[in-house]
Amino acid sequence: MSSSPSSETLKKWRNLFHRLDYGTSIGRVTWQETASEGNFLAKVGDGVIIFGHEIRSGREFYFVRIETSDGKVVDAFDDEDLDSDVAGEYFSLMKDLNLKITRQHSGADKYLDEIISSLPEPDPS
Repeated sequence: MSSSPSSETLKKWRNLFHRLDYGTSIGRVTWQETASEGNFLAKVGDGVIIFGHEIRSGREFYFVRIETSDGKVVDAFDDEDLDSDVAGEYFSLMKDLNLKITRQHSGADKYLDEIISSLPEPDPS
């Protein structure tokens, strides 16, 4: 998405990604589906974070877009930007975040927990 970000920018993008991932895991970052299928948004501070995926040149990419509250894009990066020196690590991490967001949005884990808690626990013997 970006052409050769500075090391400082790359550090900030990675920090943002890890905070979004952690915040999603503990339920402090909540996501809403956008009009674009498979893309989600979260309101954070005075801005909006868009997380999604797209196919470019036959390859799947995960991206983060940072927008002001009135929709102006101020920054954007994708897994390839984050992977510039770590060989594919961020593609997997962003794919995992996409699964967390999708499950959070659908309520799958909540319903799964409810179903599991209503069933008897198997005897360990």
